[in-house]
Amino acid sequence: MKYIEENVLVRYQSLFQHFSNTVIAKQQRMAFAVRRVAKSDTNNVMAFLKRTFFMHEPLYKKIGYCKSENDDCTDLDRYCRYCLPGKSYMAEDASGNIIGVLISSISSVKDSMDYRLVKSLCVDPNFKVILDMVDVREKGAQLGVKYPNEKKLFEIIFAATDDNWLNRGVMKKLMEEAEKKAREKGLRLMRIDTTSAYSAKAAEKMGFKCIYKRAYRDINLIIPDPPHEYDQVYIKEFN
Repeated sequence: MKYIEENVLVRYQSLFQHFSNTVIAKQQRMAFAVRRVAKSDTNNVMAFLKRTFFMHEPLYKKIGYCKSENDDCTDLDRYCRYCLPGKSYMAEDASGNIIGVLISSISSVKDSMDYRLVKSLCVDPNFKVILDMVDVREKGAQLGVKYPNEKKLFEIIFAATDDNWLNRGVMKKLMEEAEKKAREKGLRLMRIDTTSAYSAKAAEKMGFKCIYKRAYRDINLIIPDPPHEYDQVYIKEFN
């Protein structure tokens, strides 16, 4: 009888150890760390953005701007590299693989970009249409009028998460780091533009308020597939 009890105990101990190892392994797989993007990270960040953002963003996808990781997206690539490293953040898994990126910078509240000049420097005609969309957005948002006492804001330019890490708190953590930096810099506003229904919902969940919303059919430049119906600008104000 004593032998049977000891055998059962050993078996339960073995099962418990197996369960513990499984839990630990799962936790390690789900663990990630967030840090500032360094200049040396640029190429890896760009490859990640091309795979996760360029190919799937509703406007780019509709006009076929970036169909594969091998497509030459000269204009967008040049713009992103110009923004990096900036005040950007990245998330890495336990193996050092990039699983999330937040490209951000400190920008002027009042838009000062000369879109006519920028368009003249573009290589791809499709990207010029994207710039036309941005021009319409800036004129409609009128941030300089809505926030006359603010000169600078913290702008989220691009946000992307690896599909395998969606809904695991990666973007939430990246946004928390960005907000922390914005507050450290003494800024009162954080901005993010959303072109998809999913990113708009995520922005609202993180406390952003929509201050500009216009239907793509009304703009009539690029009309992405459903459920993406609106081009929007969100602002989060700090006390």
